[in-house]
Amino acid sequence: LTPYVSAATFFTPVFDAVPNLLGGPGQPFRPEEGQQFEAGVKYKPTFMDALFTASVFHITKRNVLNPAPTAINPFAQQQLGEVTSRGFEFEAKANITKDLKVLASFTAFDLKTTKDTRPLLVGRTPVVVPEVTASAWLDYTVPEGVFKGLGLGAGVRYVGSSYANAENTLKVPSATLVDAAIRYQIGNWGMALNVTNLFDKAYVKSCNGQSGCGYGDARTITVSANYKW
Repeated sequence: LTPYVSAATFFTPVFDAVPNLLGGPGQPFRPEEGQQFEAGVKYKPTFMDALFTASVFHITKRNVLNPAPTAINPFAQQQLGEVTSRGFEFEAKANITKDLKVLASFTAFDLKTTKDTRPLLVGRTPVVVPEVTASAWLDYTVPEGVFKGLGLGAGVRYVGSSYANAENTLKVPSATLVDAAIRYQIGNWGMALNVTNLFDKAYVKSCNGQSGCGYGDARTITVSANYKW
């Protein structure tokens, strides 16, 4: 059992500018910046080949962009004063047998706007970020016989609901997606076929304001080959 704590500061340049109502270039936005604190435990049991990690975190981010549409520019943005994110994360990796592996993760967020030039938005939840995400993946490799080296994998991803507007009156529904993979390894050669959103589910990924929503990726198939030397 290994406990840990961490603290970090960060900044991210914002490549946009405050709209200039008189035309010409506007005043550049300030970089996003903030602090992150995290504490957790990692557990590697003696009775099985596995690793479990659980943690809590607290992130404070300032100068966050948020939709502020106007009659002239429906896609205009402004910077919030401050957003606080608190949450919990859990991750598990386990080799059930030498050839059967399981991966799982879970994250829950509590996001709040703590400072804003618009008092009505203080205490509201920012848009885009889902409140809960989770995933599980099962992977099996055939160890012997005619199909030795053949690997099969399947998993489920859950994307929780998120808010579509700063006032928190509209929500983007949650979505559950299925992924799958098949691969074959013989000697130094390998091939793989990965499919995300296996059943081609149509869903809204997020909304950055009620006039700017985007669909999630449709079924995506990726074929790859590799050689090791």
